[in-house]
Amino acid sequence: MCLVPDIEDCGDFLRKKTKADNNSLLHRFRSKKGLFVTDVTKTEWCERQTEFSLFSEEWKNNEAMEVGRKRHVQLQLEVQTLVELEAKSAEDDMAMKLVNFINGVNQLLFDGLTRELPILSLMCYKYLWDNLVAHAHHDFPRKQLYDYFELNPRRALSKDLQAACKESGFTALNLGDVVRCYQNTCKILRPCNKKLVLRYESQRDHSVLVEEKIAYDEDWVKSEIGSCLELWLGQREASYVAEDEQWKCGYCDFVSECQGYTDTNSESTQFESDYSSE
Repeated sequence: MCLVPDIEDCGDFLRKKTKADNNSLLHRFRSKKGLFVTDVTKTEWCERQTEFSLFSEEWKNNEAMEVGRKRHVQLQLEVQTLVELEAKSAEDDMAMKLVNFINGVNQLLFDGLTRELPILSLMCYKYLWDNLVAHAHHDFPRKQLYDYFELNPRRALSKDLQAACKESGFTALNLGDVVRCYQNTCKILRPCNKKLVLRYESQRDHSVLVEEKIAYDEDWVKSEIGSCLELWLGQREASYVAEDEQWKCGYCDFVSECQGYTDTNSESTQFESDYSSE
């Protein structure tokens, strides 16, 4: 889903996107997809690393990241059955994202648990969830969604996807039908609890290492998202990490070509991740 600072400001974000410099990161790398939550959290770690990774064709996920991705799938399969469907159009692709959200919400409401809920960093998810709930009854940005991704709400969905919708408990012949069901689903939701829990587990045996309770800070989240959008829209250059945070450079694949790295006295610029052996 497209990540925006406020769901009610979707129109303003669309205008910024339309006017964005053709050389902006958003135009070059996310013009057809919109931003993901990870696009925000990566820039919070290091904006230059995010920029390097976008331009580097050789950059790949490390082994620890691949293990983490497989663990996400494993956890999802504990509570869900995955069905492969072929998206035959951009409308099909968007509809599948919305159908997955609808199914996940229904599972959460009836079973009390769901995993990998596709919602538009932990606080980012709560912020976006709460905005969906707040605007489900009014100002729901259907037109902005269609315009931003250049979608036709009346284009027929594939037969397989129509069947999948029926199996999920609703009839949908086109993307517009799915969006209406998506909005109706959001109407029955409540804002997320302000007490958030972040859980770290070992990659070796999946045991819980620590659980961290986090107090939600909406002002901070909005500020971080706004700063991130300035970078993606080409309104400012990417920043280097602060001098007291250059320990992050030891985990970066691009440290040798980064002008912001100044710790030349370090014995090594590459360190093995503390979590790679877990």
